Amino acid sequence: MEDPFPRPGASSHSDDRQPTADPLAAELIERVDPNAARLAIAGIAVRTPTIACEELAERAGTAVALKAECLQRAGSFKVRGALAKVAALGDRAAGGLVTGSAGNHALAVAQAARARRLARGCARRGRDKSAEWSG
Repeated sequence: MEDPFPRPGASSHSDDRQPTADPLAAELIERVDPNAARLAIAGIAVRTPTIACEELAERAGTAVALKAECLQRAGSFKVRGALAKVAALGDRAAGGLVTGSAGNHALAVAQAARARRLARGCARRGRDKSAEWSG
């Protein structure tokens, strides 16, 4: 069966595929410095608790703890990654941030931009499939 989503430069034969180098991916994916990330989120991201969940623990046969990231201002863990990325971008973020999300990711990017006093905007598709912009 032919791959419906072939990689650029990859053969349509499954037995001779080799990974292709993607220079853009190499630029976007960088080694994460946990200490830099910790500093980037300090004072902005909330230290959220873990909560033991006995019902899931019984079903799983092991201890289960849930991380209460819903207590973040933006409602999810995503603010941690957004803050870390903005810090990693350094001066490249000075022109502002744009996201193509209308959900938790957009809220996290907006919170990170606001915290760093950066311009921000959100592009999203409306219910009628038209493009909307807020910023």
